[in-house]
Amino acid sequence: MSKSTLKTYIKNTADSVYSKYRRLQEADRFGYVKCVTCGKRMYWTDAEAGHYEGRETRTTRYDDQNVHPQCTKCNCFHEGRKPQYTLYLMKRYGNHIVEEIANRARATWKWVIVGGDGIDFFNIKEAVKEWRAEIEKMYKIKG
Repeated sequence: MSKSTLKTYIKNTADSVYSKYRRLQEADRFGYVKCVTCGKRMYWTDAEAGHYEGRETRTTRYDDQNVHPQCTKCNCFHEGRKPQYTLYLMKRYGNHIVEEIANRARATWKWVIVGGDGIDFFNIKEAVKEWRAEIEKMYKIKG
């Protein structure tokens, strides 16, 4: 397997696991989440992991403050509804958050994950293990 293929495989695996992790993390005890931009209530498996700063921004790709549940309509067909997402973030985290996420998005080479800790590409495998362990715990409660 080439280095490029391996990186793609790791990234795709991380994306899938992190998406599940964030949606479950945001779910209530019955497994339901609300779309952060339209308020639609849905079971966590029907939600998407919507990114305020797009997934192409590597430094905020796995940033808990940047990723929240969204319905498919808002996330895909309305391009994330950035104005509504902005209001949600400011209400939840404070007015400073949008600028903080933008600053993190401009950072170089490190990926930001849970708690804002920077990790390099190859350490993402360790993060995936941690997310999977947390998913197992949450799934027992909310699954």
